[in-house]
This record gives sequence, structure tokens and C-alpha cells, in this order.
Amino acid sequence: MPIPPSVSRTRSRASRLLLSMAVGCVFSAPVFAQAVWTEVPIGNYVSVTGTLGSVPVTLSSSYPSGSNALGTGFSIQNSTDPGYHIWDNSIPQNSAQLYPASAVNASKDIVMLSQARSTAADPNRVRIRFGAPVLNPTLLFFSIDSSTLDFTPARNAAGVPATLSFTTNTAALVSGKSVTRNPAAVGTAGPEGCQLNSIRACGVVQFTGWYDELLFDAMGDDGVGMQVGTGIVTSLPAAATSVPASSSASVAATMLSVMGLAAWLSRRRSRRG
Repeated sequence: MPIPPSVSRTRSRASRLLLSMAVGCVFSAPVFAQAVWTEVPIGNYVSVTGTLGSVPVTLSSSYPSGSNALGTGFSIQNSTDPGYHIWDNSIPQNSAQLYPASAVNASKDIVMLSQARSTAADPNRVRIRFGAPVLNPTLLFFSIDSSTLDFTPARNAAGVPATLSFTTNTAALVSGKSVTRNPAAVGTAGPEGCQLNSIRACGVVQFTGWYDELLFDAMGDDGVGMQVGTGIVTSLPAAATSVPASSSASVAATMLSVMGLAAWLSRRRSRRG
């Protein structure tokens, strides 16, 4: 049965409205003109809630098998103690100078405590959940001794595998979307930080696109320091090693996903007519 022109025009307007509303929902999230970093209360937690600028942030962990991570998952420490501002490139411990200059304003060191029972088949999955989508989040890390961080589970706000790149002090420890442990670093003592020639991995994970959460799997039993920010402008020294882990365009994928949803709904309504 032919669709009357008036009905067709009404549906067309409805489809455009749906598309504009969907795009608005994705891109009405706050975009920070300057770098902001995660603020969380000092202490030890199974899970903990803080803020990233005006956006609530919750850090938690679990096992894909369904069992909860045992014991303390996160230890929040002050990174502003004299001589020990862990995200400051100017301290001797950070001779690699990999962190964005604005990281000096991050007042907290979030130590992710990996669980000894984590395995490749059932890893400790860390979830950093944002209260609103965040554009181009940045994750800093240091002191990977006996752990591996695998960002393969990460998806952007459209459900597409994350577009990300690593900048590390030791490029050989990056494989795909993972930062692997260096067997020589297990049990190594030394200053906490990000040293250029250290066997302890440190660096930056830069995500591209909109994200409502960051996921990664942690295997190993040592603590790994980290911070999460957004609105970061990076200026990497010549010594830095940047390793792209994906080449897809997450923002474009988000737009295509929203437009595809609107078109699908329009076609569905037409069939019903």
C-alpha cells in the first residue's frame, strides 16, 4: 500500500529529529578545554568513586568468570609529597619524561592492586566507569614489574573496539593492545617512576574517541600506579616511543553507529506502514 506524502514527510521529519537527538546525546557530554585529572579520596578500596572534572568516575574490578576480585582493589595515595610528585617529568625518577606536562596537576596516584589469582583465562578486569561520555581519555601508568595490562576489552561509546596508542619507555614490551611484563623486572627494587632505560614499564595510553568506560585486564600480582585524564595535549620528547595499537576512527564510528540506528528505525516504521 503506498504511503501518503503527508505521512512520508512526517516520518522523514521524525527520522531527522531522532538523528539530531541521538547525535546530541553523544556530543552533549562535557568537552574540557584544558587538562583535568581524576580526583579520588585517599584510602584503600575494593571500588572507589571520584571525579574527572565535572564527570563522576568509579573504579572497580572483577573476574569475567563472575567472581568478585578478592581483597583491596585500589590504593589511593597522595602524589604531591615533597620530591615524590610521581607525575612530574622534572623529578629524577621520571627521566623518560613521557607524561604530558599537565600531569603535574594530578594530585593522586591510583595504585591498581592486581590479584595473584588472575590468569589469562580469568584475568582481573579493571573498569573505569564515567558518569558521562569522555572525549579522548588518557591513562598514565608506571611500575609494571610482574603484571601485564591488556586493553583489548576496551570499547568506545558506540561499542567499537578502542582506538589507542602506547607511548612507553620500553617499546619491546608493547604487543598489540597489551603492555607485557618484563621477566627481568620481577622482584626489582628501585625508585617508583618512569625512567627511560628502566626494565620496569611505564608510559601513556592515549584513547581516541568518546568513551563511557575504560576496560583492561590485569594479570600478575604487583601494584601498578595509574592516573586517568582528559583534555590532554601531548608533546612527546624525541626519546619517547609511540606504538599505535589500532588505526580505526572511533569518532567516525560513533557517528556512523548513530546514523545507522536512525536509518534502521526509519526503515522499520516504513515497513509497518
